[in-house]
Amino acid sequence: MNNRSDKERGETSNKISRKLTVEMNESAKEKWRKNLSKNQRNKTPEQRKIENEKRLKTRDKKYKSGELKHGVSQMEIKVLERLPYLEPQEWKDGFSLDFFNPRTKKYVELNGIFYHIPNKAEKSSSRKYINDLRKRFYFGSKLHSIYFNDKDSVESICKIIETSANEIDNAHYLNNYKNNRTTRNYEIFEINNRALIKFPWDDKNKFNNLLDNNGDKTRHFARNLQIKELTKKECDDFLIEHHLQKSCKGQNIKLALVGSGEILQIMTFGKPRYNKKFEYELLRLCTRTNNIIIGGAEKLFKHFVEQYEPKNIISYCDVSKFSGRVYERLGFSKPKTPKPSKHWFNENMPEQYQHFTDNLLKQKGFDQLVGKYLGFEFGKGVSNEELMRIFDYGEIYDKGQATYVYENQERK
Repeated sequence: MNNRSDKERGETSNKISRKLTVEMNESAKEKWRKNLSKNQRNKTPEQRKIENEKRLKTRDKKYKSGELKHGVSQMEIKVLERLPYLEPQEWKDGFSLDFFNPRTKKYVELNGIFYHIPNKAEKSSSRKYINDLRKRFYFGSKLHSIYFNDKDSVESICKIIETSANEIDNAHYLNNYKNNRTTRNYEIFEINNRALIKFPWDDKNKFNNLLDNNGDKTRHFARNLQIKELTKKECDDFLIEHHLQKSCKGQNIKLALVGSGEILQIMTFGKPRYNKKFEYELLRLCTRTNNIIIGGAEKLFKHFVEQYEPKNIISYCDVSKFSGRVYERLGFSKPKTPKPSKHWFNENMPEQYQHFTDNLLKQKGFDQLVGKYLGFEFGKGVSNEELMRIFDYGEIYDKGQATYVYENQERK
């Protein structure tokens, strides 16, 4: 696995360890020791080196036996030689990881660009990229993913590991690597131990309202508010102003909580858009900006169930923004972890043509979504994805849509 002998690797590690020890003053050294994880404290650099080599051999053995999905790369070995305090990892919460950095309390992933950025030459690259996204979305700022190519030096990777401890963005592309086919244009915010992800098509003010979980918002109790059925115009106007995804088609039932003549919260229902096995789909739940309605969702949903007696209901939750806890309070079943969804985005297009979901592209095709506006209709022969890339649309993945299901026990 490595052309260097154990003796040479040991000499390199000892040199680095001695240099670290000399350069640290006593206070810095004590702080460093406190930051080491419990299983690494009170161990000499040589002991840590021996332990790390055992871990690498164990992980490679498990990979060859099929127990692990990936083995030990040459880059991992080289990085560990230069940074012997890193701890090789196997699994954490169902994800395979490369290292744990006890100094920054972060996990570290080394991802070769050829294998981890979607490309036609490597068939597994798309699958690996999806897995990388799942890890980054799950661990948030606790994971540091470094994307590199064969020309990048070990020193540059080690420098990133040592100097990027406080970055919120958990992915780093060496040499400002850019891929025309995959765009990493999003921001991660942390609130209440949960990651919220802002994409370029998200309305800034509406997203900031999500970040301000309580702040200066006006609180209302649902018991003091009245239920009203809205007209289509009233509903559309409210959603366009206050909902991240604005309005949508098919909202046949439009319920609202009203106080002092002002609409404060709405919940809408219609026929299912994607799964016809269900009687209804909960399409929108939206609260007026800078307001909190205590018990509002429960009151609206209870009214709908009592008045319309649905057999079952399906709904979808954007887990890039929301926890889904409101669905659980309403009695919906808890879903499995969703698969990341692909979007297409081009900031240079007019607003209504900037952003499309991959599902919408598959349903309608490039010609119907963009071609008519551009004045080009290609018909058959070129794939929709290739046309999107030709016209500078980048691919962006979100955390996916969680599917929630409600079964009315009284209708069974």
